[in-house]
Amino acid sequence: GAVSLMPADHFRGMRADVVSALRTINFRGPLRWPGGCYSSVAADWEAGLLDADARSPVYQPPGEAFCYAVKGGLQASTDGATEDWPAVDEYLQLCEAVGAEPAIGLRVQFGDEEELRSAEKLLEYLNGDATTTALGRLRSVRGHPQPYGVRKLYLGNEMAIQPRYVRLANKSWLAPIMPAVASEYAGMLSRLAPRLLARDSQLQLIAANGGPNMSVRTAFADRIAAHWNRPTMATVGEKLWGSSFHLYMRQPNRWDPQTMSWAARLPARKALQT
Repeated sequence: GAVSLMPADHFRGMRADVVSALRTINFRGPLRWPGGCYSSVAADWEAGLLDADARSPVYQPPGEAFCYAVKGGLQASTDGATEDWPAVDEYLQLCEAVGAEPAIGLRVQFGDEEELRSAEKLLEYLNGDATTTALGRLRSVRGHPQPYGVRKLYLGNEMAIQPRYVRLANKSWLAPIMPAVASEYAGMLSRLAPRLLARDSQLQLIAANGGPNMSVRTAFADRIAAHWNRPTMATVGEKLWGSSFHLYMRQPNRWDPQTMSWAARLPARKALQT
């Protein structure tokens, strides 16, 4: 068991005032889960079907190579571990409660059979018929007879930037592996996209494209596209709905309404040159 300090009026483990604020601002999404960097090291989605206090903690990879954005690593403020929450049902119930469109990030590190099968099973749980599919029936038994109808799936995160990790059975990690190169990622998508679309032709698949590996420097957007986006588009572009461009440029030292507006309006070519 576990002890929770969450107020009694919580919504599925979420603070009621935060959920109310989300309704007030009327954000319709897409609301991405389980996150950006976190999606590549999050617990297997099936582990989230356990009761919240029966789920194992999620441990981050060692060192600071993972998720450069946070000093000390993604979970530095929680001693390297976080709870496995919100899980898939809790997240989707939040989307339904506030009217946001769900957008789920698949763990795509190597595009191997294990990742592909996990994605197929998740898709069956999300959208499978409650009478004709095993995981659709499981979803129904758990309280949601109708398919969730998720359409947007992100195929990985920051593929050109983040090192890749393999989690061992004892919850430790192998040494990091270099980020994927463009041709490797294109190969992953050529295996993943057809199998997902064969199960649900209405899916909107979003590639996690971006700039070249961190060791490669380039000055102009068209050269970045030539290095990374073109191999993906040439290989599997007709099966993709969109591309999430993961390239980080000049950012202010402090985020406030003024600097956020400045960053949003900064022309991309100027940002790449500075």
